Amino acid sequence: MFDKKNKLDKAFEEKPVEDLVSAPADALQGVSEGDGEKLKRSFGIETIRDMAECEWYRKALAVKRKAQGE
Repeated sequence: MFDKKNKLDKAFEEKPVEDLVSAPADALQGVSEGDGEKLKRSFGIETIRDMAECEWYRKALAVKRKAQGE
């Protein structure tokens, strides 16, 4: 089961998970509106999908996994 309460702002917790990929990046817990604007301006990231598919994110995750022996 996907626990939205630890991942999303309260306003998005009741939305269907299928709709969340199109939600703004600041729908994620810990990402403020200001952070969302910076992500958009700096990296072109506007949605949760954009963030998940971000080239830099994938590269950073690959480095982290390699370092942890995954």
